[in-house]
Amino acid sequence: MLTQAVRELAFELRLPWKVEQLFEAGKQGIRAALDNNSDSRALGLPPEQLLNARIRQEIGMAGRTMQAQAAADGETGPPSEQEMENALEAFDAEQWKVLIECLGQVDVETLRSHLQQNTDNLKQRFGARKIKRLEAFTIMRDIELWLKDNRSKLVPTSDAYWAVGLADAYRLESIKRVNPDGRSSKAKSLAELAGDRATARHLKKHDKIIDREMSVSPYKVKQWRQRQRALPFEDFDGDFLTYLVTIYYPEAYKSYLRSKGSKYK
Repeated sequence: MLTQAVRELAFELRLPWKVEQLFEAGKQGIRAALDNNSDSRALGLPPEQLLNARIRQEIGMAGRTMQAQAAADGETGPPSEQEMENALEAFDAEQWKVLIECLGQVDVETLRSHLQQNTDNLKQRFGARKIKRLEAFTIMRDIELWLKDNRSKLVPTSDAYWAVGLADAYRLESIKRVNPDGRSSKAKSLAELAGDRATARHLKKHDKIIDREMSVSPYKVKQWRQRQRALPFEDFDGDFLTYLVTIYYPEAYKSYLRSKGSKYK
């Protein structure tokens, strides 16, 4: 009865690290109910029902006090290893999915680190499926929190790829549409769509979440295309993401050339 009440209320109040403290509060409820056993007869309630009510009352009061204290203190320190262990035992994967969505950056990073450092042991104790799901939940929450703080700084490096990709796509489409006599009424319009100015308009985007307009200039499109012609990915010493960053940023491109003895010019 006590353990179930603690787990249910700790989940409802979104206090995963306070399982032990709430357990102690529940024991106070038991003592209060035993000291006032006559209340059950006066209220016409079975002793077990009164006991359960007092346990939940004490846990609820303690939990709300903890919430108020946390709100007043603001950001608190990371959970201890024991607090995380208690929480891992108390809640199932579905409950953790909800709880992790309420955690802040410090708590998420601490829990994620604990899961990574003790993976084998935790999988044996709580099940591999549960731990794998928790790891996935913490990763997604970590990304969500990072984006919340850094979204305005993000740069769409994939634009450098699409600057060439769109041109290639329109060129192939224009070839398909050429008439047998070598002429095409749509070839010119497709060529215009592949131009720097039209591509820049196509790559313009709006981030609705932070109301941010992300424009691309024809000059940038032209530069990206020139760099990719001079340095194709097949000749690049690195992964594709690093390649996009190198093509996107002029300084990164120049730095790469210098590191290779300015082979590509």
